[in-house]
Amino acid sequence: YAVSADLIVMVVREGNHLVIKEGAENHEMFPENNYDFFSKTADDEITFTVDNRDHVTEMVLRTGGRTIPIKRVE
Repeated sequence: YAVSADLIVMVVREGNHLVIKEGAENHEMFPENNYDFFSKTADDEITFTVDNRDHVTEMVLRTGGRTIPIKRVE
C-alpha cells in the first residue's frame, strides 16, 4: 500500500490478525468483520475497500482524528 511516493507499507496476515509493516515498525490489527480492523494499542482503525469482484483496492486508515485513504499497489 502506497502511503506516499516514498512510503510503502505491507499488510500481512498472521494467525487471526493482520500486521501492518512500516519500516522496522509492526502494527497488529484485529478484525471486527471481514473488512474492518482495529488496533489494541492505538486508536487506529482500518477499513478495506473492495471492487465489484471483491478484490481489495485500498485501505482507509482512521487515526488521530484523520481519515487517510491508502491505495493498494502491486
